[in-house]
Amino acid sequence: MLPKTGTVFHSLKLLSYCGSGAYGDVFYCQDLSGRKLAVKIISKQKLGSHWERELRGVINYRRITEDNAGLLKIHSVGEDEETFFYTMDAADSTDSASYVPDTLAARLKKGTLPENEIFPILSELFAGIRTIHQAGLVHRDIKPENILFVKGKPKIGDIGLLVSLSETMTQAAGTLDYLPPEERSADNASENAGKLNQDNDLYAFGKVIYCVVTGQSTRQWPAIPEGLPVTPTLKFFIHLSFRLCDRFPARRLVSIEEIDRRMKEIKRKLMFGETRRDQILFLLKSAENDLRGIALSAKALFRKHWRILLLLTLAVGGSIWYSRPEPPFDITQQKSRNYFNAALNLSMQIPFQWEVMNTDMMKKRIAEIKDNNEFKDPVKSRQFAFFTEQVNRGVDCIFIDYSSSYMDNITIQAFPLPGSILLEQSDEELRFAIKQLHQGELGFHTEIYTIKHLDFNGIPCIVLDLSHNPGRSRTCNYLFAMKERCITIALTAKHSTFQKRLQEFESVLKTLTFGKKTDRM
Repeated sequence: MLPKTGTVFHSLKLLSYCGSGAYGDVFYCQDLSGRKLAVKIISKQKLGSHWERELRGVINYRRITEDNAGLLKIHSVGEDEETFFYTMDAADSTDSASYVPDTLAARLKKGTLPENEIFPILSELFAGIRTIHQAGLVHRDIKPENILFVKGKPKIGDIGLLVSLSETMTQAAGTLDYLPPEERSADNASENAGKLNQDNDLYAFGKVIYCVVTGQSTRQWPAIPEGLPVTPTLKFFIHLSFRLCDRFPARRLVSIEEIDRRMKEIKRKLMFGETRRDQILFLLKSAENDLRGIALSAKALFRKHWRILLLLTLAVGGSIWYSRPEPPFDITQQKSRNYFNAALNLSMQIPFQWEVMNTDMMKKRIAEIKDNNEFKDPVKSRQFAFFTEQVNRGVDCIFIDYSSSYMDNITIQAFPLPGSILLEQSDEELRFAIKQLHQGELGFHTEIYTIKHLDFNGIPCIVLDLSHNPGRSRTCNYLFAMKERCITIALTAKHSTFQKRLQEFESVLKTLTFGKKTDRM
């Protein structure tokens, strides 16, 4: 008999009834310590002879939730003569007066999610699915109703259908709209009932992606709502959804590793922008996938005309070969020359075509432009004065690109700050100091993305990934902590060329040498 709200069930006070899930009922409850949890109670009689298998699945699942942030954590598992049950994290409540679980489905009823929430939510969900699959398990019911928010973070819940790949099932499971089309008919469902397929979880994830980025029901897939802004986030994730849910099973993405690569690629494009090369590769991959679909749908025809298939295969293969990624930039394979800075006693190999402007040349250039009307603006005037001060201290500038008014460049200079003082600063102190300097009177819109500490041939070094003009330029700054001073070598490049320049910059830095060992810490 199902316990009632307000009663105590195995030391758990049942506060409210949340609803029924797969093979069980869920209550919002409170344990003896006052902690609010959710408990799922499963009737052994309802499950019949399968209850031991379901209990074993919950126990196995509990093991993998302990160290994974993307999964709903199972706290305890128990049983009595009539039921077995388990407690888990309770979802956040969307109502202060009564408990209303915060689910992805509830959020989507209000429309599309805020743009800045989409990637973090989908990334967390994919991490949870990956953990389940790597443990040899299948969830079998990925959908917005089973995605809960705990302390604001999305978690995959409702594990009632989750089983091991070693199990054999006697009936199909999952929600119809999130099952692949070939498994929705009664005949196919019966035929595939004993086959536990992790690919179905990935298909369901593709449908969840569609719901998240469009705000529509999965039944409207693959339509894009009229008037929905075509943002980079929508573009990248819709394409991923289409690949995960392709009507041809042979064309679907079913590799966790490949999907992981795609997610990282989306993150890179959202952070740095989509390059021309990305666009060309996308078109080629789309063309390749379309050709594969044509081949699958016309399989019978091509059996009779195998020569046509051979020609198409050669054409696609040739396109892929032609668009293969460029080999990584290697300064040792380039025509190069030696750059030497006598004041800092350092040298490195740079491409022959890069141009060096030393401190004296920079001072002359400043004298030529100091009366420019542009610098009568107070903010730009302060920025120019700051730049002039840096040049007067001594700075070399290596220009990489002259293709536009804004040139990709590398600056090299020293600051009279002992390296030991720099290294004493915490990351937060360093972040605050940089922002205070540049976002204050100088008026830059500085964003700091990462701070890394590394050892560069025995010299302590801090690497800053930042931008003083987000969306237009980006900077990678290597700060070398020397005994009496700090030396900074910084690449600044246009947003569209930053990744290419960063590869060149890091290759050049591999040739960097410092002359005086006594200057090191």
